[in-house]
Amino acid sequence: MPGGIVSHPAVRDRVPDIDDWGIVSRVIGGGGFVIADQIRPFLAVRTAIPQTVISTTLLANNVNRRGGYFYNAGTAPLYLALGAGATLASYTVKVMPHGFYEIPWAPYTGIVTGIWGGAGAGTCQVTEAT
Repeated sequence: MPGGIVSHPAVRDRVPDIDDWGIVSRVIGGGGFVIADQIRPFLAVRTAIPQTVISTTLLANNVNRRGGYFYNAGTAPLYLALGAGATLASYTVKVMPHGFYEIPWAPYTGIVTGIWGGAGAGTCQVTEAT
């Protein structure tokens, strides 16, 4: 197959389906197969965290976490930190109003905190998959 794609029924060369939980594997070397097992989440809990200019917990530590999703429904940028004590100067990612962020590591199970760059009446819509 072109581009070094492995010819195997389990390998798909297309955009993931909406219900795919996604796993990206890269074959290093030739002639071998990559076998990947994944644990799919079976529960999703949604929470609306009010916009605040004080660092607040968006997700607590959870060893059972399989995914974390954040939608900034606030009126100011959300400074989100993987770890404690998000500040305007120390954060992981800046999520603009109406922006979205997904925890990229499967799974990061530690605390997630956030602080907005200004006061307002918005929220951060958080979904945690376990």
